[in-house]
Amino acid sequence: MTKDVVDYFMKVFEDSIKKISTLGSYQIFIVFILSFLFLAMTKEFLILFMGIILLYTFAVPIRLIFFKERPIPKKFNDVFGRISASSIPSLHSARSTFLLLFFVYLTKVNVLFTFFASVVVLIVLFSRVYFKKHYVVDVVVGVMLGIFCYYLANYLIDMLFVI
Repeated sequence: MTKDVVDYFMKVFEDSIKKISTLGSYQIFIVFILSFLFLAMTKEFLILFMGIILLYTFAVPIRLIFFKERPIPKKFNDVFGRISASSIPSLHSARSTFLLLFFVYLTKVNVLFTFFASVVVLIVLFSRVYFKKHYVVDVVVGVMLGIFCYYLANYLIDMLFVI
C-alpha cells in the first residue's frame, strides 16, 4: 500500500513539473509577443520580439559549433535535427529567464509577483535536469543567455526606437 501511495505522489509530482516546464517553451513566448501586440503595448511587444530573435541568433550557432549530446541523446539526420539534439544552451532556461526579467520589470518589481515567478522559473530550470533534457551547465548557460538577451533587447529597443 505504501509503495502505491509513493508512486501516486511521484506521478503527480512529475506531471506537475512537466506542465510548469511548458512555461519555458517557444509557444508561450510567442503567445506573450502576440498578446502585447494586440494590447498595443508597443515597447513591450518590441522587447519580446527582439528577445526571441536574439535568443535564437545566439543559441543556434552555439548549438552548432559547440554541439553537446543531451543526457538522453537524440538522433538527427540534418542540421535542424542537430540544432534540436544539442544540449547547450538550454533554450527553456533562456526563454523562462528572459520572461522572468521582462515581467518583473513590467510589474515594477512587485515583491510577491517576483517571488512566485522566480519559483516557477526555478521549477522550469529544475525540470530540464530532472527529466534528463539537459545537464546543469546547459541550464546555467541558458540562464546567462536569457539575462544577456533581455538587457541587450532593452538596450537595442531604446536605441533604435524612441517610444
